[in-house]
Amino acid sequence: THRQIRAVSMMIMSPTLWAYEFGAGVVRGLVEARIVQKWLIRENDPALYSRFKDYGRGRLKLQVLHLREYRDGLDSPPDSLNDVIEDMEAYLNRDIWEEFQDISVEGNFAKIDTRRMALAVGLESDYRLVFAPMSADVHGEWMSLERYALTVCANPLHRGHRIPCEPGPFPIGPELVDLAMRILGDMVTDYTDAINAPPASDRT
Repeated sequence: THRQIRAVSMMIMSPTLWAYEFGAGVVRGLVEARIVQKWLIRENDPALYSRFKDYGRGRLKLQVLHLREYRDGLDSPPDSLNDVIEDMEAYLNRDIWEEFQDISVEGNFAKIDTRRMALAVGLESDYRLVFAPMSADVHGEWMSLERYALTVCANPLHRGHRIPCEPGPFPIGPELVDLAMRILGDMVTDYTDAINAPPASDRT
């Protein structure tokens, strides 16, 4: 939750992110984080939190291995690359030595996709109306390119083919920030409700 608070704070201070083209990544991340958090709360399984951390460590370990391999293939590795690898190694080995860490090739730590998570926790509308379309923007799918990055060629002999549009003023407004604040508020509520809920043994 704290990471998403930081992200929305940066969004508020960066008006460029108020445009859908550039702010989609922030809002998509918010929805995904809320879905995952609510799913974890619903599952109420401490082992899932360990799997979450192990999965992240494994991904970092794989990245470090790839960087080492890349560095070893260079005749004269730059000092900056060595510094980056050393910094990442420090994070990687902070809690568990990397020799004792596994690398997972699963899509995520939970072995369940985001859509099914959303269905399980009653966030189907957020998935359909926000996460899915903004994923198209983040991934650069055709309709996102069509909307933001391309325009129709004015030459009638070119049969309406698309060409890159000139960068220009980006339409911005409070709507995307309002949406981000709404999702963040719901996420904080989910979290506070969970930590204030009585233990399962005390519930009637």
